[in-house]
This record gives sequence, structure tokens and C-alpha cells, in this order.
Amino acid sequence: MSPASSSAGAVPGRSQIENWDIDHLEGSASRWRASATEFEDLFALHRQNISTPGGTEWEGTANDAALDRVTADTAVVTRHAEIVCSAADLADASIGDLRAAQRAAITAIAEAEADGFRVGEDLSVTDTRRIDVSTMADRYTAAVEHAENIRWNASQLLATDTLIGQRLTSKAAELNGIRFDGEGTIQVANFGGGFKESPFDDDPRLLTREQALAAWEMLESDKAVYRSRCTVRPFVLPNEQAAYQACLDDQLALDTRQAALEARLRELGVEILPPGIEAAPGAAGMPASRGLPPDGIYPPVEGKVTQGPASRPSEQARGGQSLWDEKGGEWRYFPGDKYHNPHWDYNPHNSPTSPWQNIAIGDLPPRTGP
Repeated sequence: MSPASSSAGAVPGRSQIENWDIDHLEGSASRWRASATEFEDLFALHRQNISTPGGTEWEGTANDAALDRVTADTAVVTRHAEIVCSAADLADASIGDLRAAQRAAITAIAEAEADGFRVGEDLSVTDTRRIDVSTMADRYTAAVEHAENIRWNASQLLATDTLIGQRLTSKAAELNGIRFDGEGTIQVANFGGGFKESPFDDDPRLLTREQALAAWEMLESDKAVYRSRCTVRPFVLPNEQAAYQACLDDQLALDTRQAALEARLRELGVEILPPGIEAAPGAAGMPASRGLPPDGIYPPVEGKVTQGPASRPSEQARGGQSLWDEKGGEWRYFPGDKYHNPHWDYNPHNSPTSPWQNIAIGDLPPRTGP
């Protein structure tokens, strides 16, 4: 008997239906929530560091400008996080809808096969039984009904998936509409132009101590904005590809700016090092074994770990080192500060945007607070 089919429009093939990718939604939802939480925490800490760097109060026009900037940026990050978490909730809710639609399509195929029909990759339905004149009409009708049922359920699966994609794309567009003040114009050469009523020389070698410290705080704020623009965003629309690539290219400019400011601050006798890390004698201000643990402390991972340069260009510029496990994961020891206990910073590097995680050492939680 000829295969029964329908011309009701494009539908997925049988193998596509049976292997429909749904698990990625669950993984994406977890990753988006983790990214949103991480950057909210980072910006809260960043604001505290600007308000009282190293626990020291500082005042003046530069401080006011830096606080205004980071307060506005924090509000944007909070709104970003709300949208990202909303997208994660949407992804979670969509998993059940997709599984139900897939199950209905697979059940329709199984019912046809149980009735003695063969269902092809193109969802065509062919009778496998020997028929005679008395049963031909009934079997033809059954074949048409099975074919229509299969294709209808297949189209529902495709429509459900398409609707979910449209909703997530809408979230991406909503996220894209909330921008930082001055986004897209990260200053590369101007080391102080963002401060109100406090124009600095473009050349960092000409900055005074106060100007250099203020420029450093602005750099930290710009870096935080950069990280949010380039990593917290889980969506990149097709028309954003060029802008997103340009954003990634800005990393080198920020690293160059940081290196120049660090050099000037060292000339002025100011060391910019993380709390709890001391510079090694005679090492031009570079910390000893930056990122490596004290003797006797090892990352909680099986297999061999190998010491090597840190992945972040800014850390490489400071001589930073990391421990790399056999799966390509990167482990960096953080010695602790007023907000954190000693812990590991870990990145599995299993995707271009894999987030950093805080891993406890022993019974101490990574954070000191509740």
C-alpha cells in the first residue's frame, strides 16, 4: 500500500522527535542563575571596596564620582539578574511542556506501529499487513488517521519548541535594552575623563598619586562593567555578534590600561595587591606565587595537577599562576580577606563562558559572613 502522508507543512523527522534536545534547558537555567548570583555578589563587594578600599575611608570628588558610577552600575546588574533569573524560570517551566509534547508524538508513532503500520523517517505511514478487498478501505482510513495524528503531534512539538525559543529571545531583547551608562564606549586611553570636575592627564605617567588612585578605582569600575557586559549575558542575538566580539576584544585594552596604572602606582610607592598577599622581596612588586596555595594545601580533585600560567591576561601580567587538573579545570588559591575565608577559585573551562566558582577549603565556607 502507498505510504499515507500529509502536505500540512514542514515537521521534524522521526529521529529528531525521538532525540529532541530538552536537557540543555535545565543546564542553561542552572548556569544562568549561578551567573546572576555571582555578579550580584561581585558588584556588592565591588561597591564596598570602592567605598572603603582596604578598609580605609576616602573622600573627595573622585570618591563621589566612583560611588555614583558603581551605585548606578549595581542597579543595572540587579535588573540584569532579575531578567536572567526570569529566563531561567521560563526554561525550567518549559521542560515539562517540551517533554509532554515529545511524549505525545512518540506515542502517536507507537500506536501506528502497534496497529500494524510502519512509520518512516519522514513520518509516512505504510501498512505492513496483507490486505484484501474487504479490508482495504478500513486499512487506508486507519493509515490516513495515524499519519494525521503523528504529524499533528510532531507539529505541536515543533510549535512548543519554537514558542519557547521566541520567549527566551524576548528575554534576551529585554536584557539588551537595559544598558550601563556609557556602555559601548569603554575608555581605553583616557584614565580619568569619567570623573566629574576632575580632568586627569591621558598619560598615566603624568598622574599624581591621588589622580592615579582615583583612576585605579575607575578602572575597577570599568572592569566590573566589562565583566557584566561580556559574561553575565547568557543570550547573544544574531545582530549582536559583532558588538559582542568587540566587547571581548576590549579585554586587551583594559589589561593594557591596568598595567600602565600599576606601573605608575609602583613609581609612586603604592602597591595594588589583593588583601592578604604580600609582595616578594626584590620581585618588582609582584606577589610570590600569586594564585598558588601554601605547602600542604591541595585542590579537591582526583589525578595530577600541573602548575601553569593563569588563564586571565590580567593575572598573567602580574605573574599569576594556577593549578590545572587533568580535565582542563583551573584552580587558584585565594588567601582570604575581611569578606572571605581562604578558598579555591575554580573554573572547569568546559565552555567559553563557564563561570568561576568558590570552593571551600576544609570546613570553612568561602564567605566570612552569614
